[in-house]
Amino acid sequence: MPHQPLPHQPLPDPADPVAVRAWLDDHAPHIAAVRAWSVRLLAPLESAGAVPELGTPAWVTLADTDPRKLAAALRPALAYLLDGTPAAVTDRLRTELDAFATAWRRAHKEASAELSRYVADRGYSVGPSHAELDRRRQLTSTAPCGVCGAAVTLRHPLPDSHAARLPDLSWVRCTSCAPAAQPGQAAPPAQPVGRRSAA
Repeated sequence: MPHQPLPHQPLPDPADPVAVRAWLDDHAPHIAAVRAWSVRLLAPLESAGAVPELGTPAWVTLADTDPRKLAAALRPALAYLLDGTPAAVTDRLRTELDAFATAWRRAHKEASAELSRYVADRGYSVGPSHAELDRRRQLTSTAPCGVCGAAVTLRHPLPDSHAARLPDLSWVRCTSCAPAAQPGQAAPPAQPVGRRSAA
């Protein structure tokens, strides 16, 4: 009688966890049955001597007719079945995820320590102070005094090309021509840097 192939069983829909669990349950090996069978098979062989590990020199020296030679394959076969169970796969995945999380925490801790050392070396905890940022934004240019024509260095947030195109620089004063406060009068308010006079 010719061999009849087993009916094809389609794989479950991976998006359906219930179907996946049912398929795994239907195809899960019966570990307990295999273990009980191997114990019954190995028990009579104990009188013939210990069963060597598969592939060891002691196993190679056994005769092919020695039942211990075939029995040595039982332990690796059982280990293979155990290694493919969902519980074993879950344990391996959990171990891998735990190792990844541990490595990530270690890398984060090292990066944090490196950042702390960098901040300590720079001398500030968050960033440059407002005064330091203001100093970095300020530019300098030279303009003539509106009275005597002497060169005056101005600090402003404009580049030289834009500062030279200011419509009115008559408010610029050198230290000699700057208005002084009269007795009993307050000094005139300081002109905002880079802005025209209101007069």
